[in-house]
Amino acid sequence: MLDKKKALALAIGSSVIIGVLAALIAADEEKRESVAAYINRKKVKFFVREKLNGNEKAMAIVDRLSDEDIQRLMNLLENSKDWKESFLAHLDQVKDNVDQVKDKAMRLARKSVTKDGDWLDRALELAEKYLA
Repeated sequence: MLDKKKALALAIGSSVIIGVLAALIAADEEKRESVAAYINRKKVKFFVREKLNGNEKAMAIVDRLSDEDIQRLMNLLENSKDWKESFLAHLDQVKDNVDQVKDKAMRLARKSVTKDGDWLDRALELAEKYLA
């Protein structure tokens, strides 16, 4: 029973200490910026490790960058991520549009086969009309 009380007291005491430290850091703008810069630097190092296979020269450069440079790099990475997602969305739209044009051309070609019987000439006419 005494061990449970000690464990509870220790947990409560730890929570209070962590809460006070968090409040002190949150109240101090400089410390908050310092923590944010530290986190961003870790994110950039992770990016270098994952995308550049942990290139030592790149890691050394990250270590020498200022906090402002790290922030600019983070903004660049976020914007490139947004650009990549936008590009992929447009690429999906283009694929869908090409599929629709192909389906329409195939339907028109099938109709011409049943009417005229000379489907190749009709397919060439449609290709010149829609793809040229």
